[in-house]
Amino acid sequence: MHAPLPGWPTATTVLALEVWDGFSELSYVEIPGPKPSEAQAPARAMTGRLDRRLPNWVVTTDLDTVHRGVAGGGGTPRTEKLLAWHATIAPSLPDQARLLHMHASIPGTTAQTTIDLSTHPMTRRPAVVALRAGTDDADPACASCGPPALPPRQAEQPPGIELDWATPAPQPPSADACLVPDSRRLCVTCRMNAQAVFAAKVPTGPQPDRVIALGAQLGSVFGTELVIPSLAVWPSWFDLRIAGPSSGSWAEVSHALKRAGRWTAHDDHGRFYRGAATGSSSVGVVHKDLTFIPALAADATTLAVEFPSAIDGQGRTASLDLRPEPDSPSR
Repeated sequence: MHAPLPGWPTATTVLALEVWDGFSELSYVEIPGPKPSEAQAPARAMTGRLDRRLPNWVVTTDLDTVHRGVAGGGGTPRTEKLLAWHATIAPSLPDQARLLHMHASIPGTTAQTTIDLSTHPMTRRPAVVALRAGTDDADPACASCGPPALPPRQAEQPPGIELDWATPAPQPPSADACLVPDSRRLCVTCRMNAQAVFAAKVPTGPQPDRVIALGAQLGSVFGTELVIPSLAVWPSWFDLRIAGPSSGSWAEVSHALKRAGRWTAHDDHGRFYRGAATGSSSVGVVHKDLTFIPALAADATTLAVEFPSAIDGQGRTASLDLRPEPDSPSR
């Protein structure tokens, strides 16, 4: 979408809108001002407190439908130079809608912008995901690139009185159950990679250079259906997000901020990009926000995103088509 939000206290840009069954997800970015406003002061800590003053959203369409929501997650938790947010809006948008009137508000402040969907068509297309031969440069003792943390070993109980009946054995823990605490630190490679990525996220303005609507459907990966909705290109980096329901190995990786934090990608001209996980959220669907450096080259037509083998022990590569779909306006 790439649309500014005029009248808001800080420089804010609406980037993309994902339409799911029953709800929609709005992505937008904000450049903090010199003094934090009521809306963004709690956001600088990027904590999970429930009393964060994030904007309420109301979206109306040219079909007279009304959709409401509130922001509930964000990215870039280790920098105050740029804040990324996701808002869940319900119910989902009708397929026939062509105009979106978006209203954001906090006590004492309102702002609105209008999106013409005829110039920002919905995009949906399959992406190819293939297993990757070889292993990553992983450190088993690293919380990011190493294997998942194992649950603490329970001491064996001494035998008791032998009875003629037995208590049924408890069911093994579900892969989607509470996360196992991970006391491991990041290895030097993962730590330096993250530092380099975050150091590059210094915006020169409130809007990215371009936003590419991907609508890439990865299919069943890591025990759930994953998609990569869009990609935002900034002067010295680019952002993308991976989203899907919370299940399988993806649930563990998405909820644990330190897990699978080091990523790589390359384009069709052989240019290499290194990336880091910069945030996650679990409102509506589970998201993993990624940032890659340097900026995506303007002549790149495909991008191969390499999933770390730390997720489930097997590396995978997703090939994304960056070209506009036929009969759609350039982005």
